Amino acid sequence: MQYDKPTRNRLGLTRTQSLILVVLGIGVCVTFGIAAIVLINAMSPPAVPTVAVEATVTPIPMTPTPTLVPAPVLEEGWVSHGQPGDGFTIALPASWIAMDLSAETLDDALAPVKEHAPDIISPYKGAWSTDVYRDWGLKLSVIDVQEPDYVYYTGMDVMCETMEGPVPLDEIVEELIYSLPDLGIGILSNERIMLPIGEAERFEVVEGMDDPSRTLKYLLLHDQVNCFVTFVWDAQAGDAYIPVAEKIMQTFRWAE
Repeated sequence: MQYDKPTRNRLGLTRTQSLILVVLGIGVCVTFGIAAIVLINAMSPPAVPTVAVEATVTPIPMTPTPTLVPAPVLEEGWVSHGQPGDGFTIALPASWIAMDLSAETLDDALAPVKEHAPDIISPYKGAWSTDVYRDWGLKLSVIDVQEPDYVYYTGMDVMCETMEGPVPLDEIVEELIYSLPDLGIGILSNERIMLPIGEAERFEVVEGMDDPSRTLKYLLLHDQVNCFVTFVWDAQAGDAYIPVAEKIMQTFRWAE
């Protein structure tokens, strides 16, 4: 979904976003863009080969040493987000306001945002439920309410999915590169980056139709969980939000 400012009067799911919703089984970003998680449930983890050990050999138990990632040092005014059970925390500037995903309707979910941006326009006028989006793995949806006078509000969503087994990051990236163009999603660039929590894949994507927006997606893996962190902003802002997104991603931490 995209949230318009009063200068526009119609917004909603694009054709490509609808295709992702149906084909990939993951909804679009509630805030302002797309969030697609590849159907990897069919990817069964490889069978672990058995090793015959002679009776005279005593196996040495191997206990993996957990990698401790220090808590991020937050800039003044930044706020940490993440509810118990989400599996992660992430910090954002104070002007990025989280929607109430426990609300039943879109208007109620937007209530915290409307306290700061009363002119924000909902894309739907009818009933709307967050249940479906929570079932798809939507964990966090935030909107930047203090920005220049662009057409659209900038937003960020986090969507996570638990897989049946561990899948290498390269395998998911390869599947995305193969699948997204067939759905009308163009990959402008993708690159492997290193975050404090480890490796991640960063995508910049564009839809096949005229849509004045920029979209950055970060794919992160942890055990059997994959998360997409998606940033979408008005194209008129140019590259202004790229360093903001990069700074926000430095604060991402996995949490039990």
